[in-house]
Amino acid sequence: MKKIFLPLFFLTAAFSAQAQVGSDDSILLPSPSNNFSRSIAAKINPLSFSFGKLSLAGEWNYKPKRSVTFYLGLPISTTAPAKLTEVMGEDVKDAEIKFKSFSIGAGYRMYLGKRDMTGFYFEPILKYVTFDMEGKYKGEFDFGAQGKHQIDALATNKYSGFGITAQMGVQFMIAKRVTVDLYLLGPEANIGKVSSMIKDETGPTTDMYWVGSKQSLEKNFKENLKDIPVIGDKIEVEVNENDKYIKGEYNGFVPGLRAGLTLGYRF
Repeated sequence: MKKIFLPLFFLTAAFSAQAQVGSDDSILLPSPSNNFSRSIAAKINPLSFSFGKLSLAGEWNYKPKRSVTFYLGLPISTTAPAKLTEVMGEDVKDAEIKFKSFSIGAGYRMYLGKRDMTGFYFEPILKYVTFDMEGKYKGEFDFGAQGKHQIDALATNKYSGFGITAQMGVQFMIAKRVTVDLYLLGPEANIGKVSSMIKDETGPTTDMYWVGSKQSLEKNFKENLKDIPVIGDKIEVEVNENDKYIKGEYNGFVPGLRAGLTLGYRF
């Protein structure tokens, strides 16, 4: 049972962060700010499909070294790769997990160098994010006095939250038109709500294991959830013996870290 419930909370943070990497060595710089003219860049996160959404971005360079940015993540149902499901632990078998995410945000970007839309920058961002996950797997539950037994489980996870990011990054220009935007560091402070549930769908053959197991299941899951930084000991756990499910809920501060890459075109 250990590690079955815990990854549902870790995956929420992992996917909302959109962590990717990339680079390009063919760089030509645009004109300095004294030749400034307003411009717009349309961007896309090339690896966002792997995170359950299509991530788009826009940047309006409305005055020298200053831009307003916009971010939109459109949900796309994505199946988690086999390697990712391994984080659920050795006692989890045949996991099939699907997820999708939606996000919208806006930021104000301040470039630190002498050129427009180029070089290192600092950017505060306000955003709203939702994340939904559903998965089926075979897992082993420890029912205390009833012993350990394998069940067919349905796991669901829902997250929604508002947050602010203090993002630092660097943007390059290729041939004065193609943008390569690399987010280097972006600590986040979010106020969010997380709800995760694991339901036993094995059938009546496991009914007897749930009877009288409420206290032992609650204690076991609370011990596992303590491994989650900041919020682990604040997650409320509910065990329902009749409907055979375990639920965890949290509402409050959720820390995060944003890092990634977008490619775009400057008009």
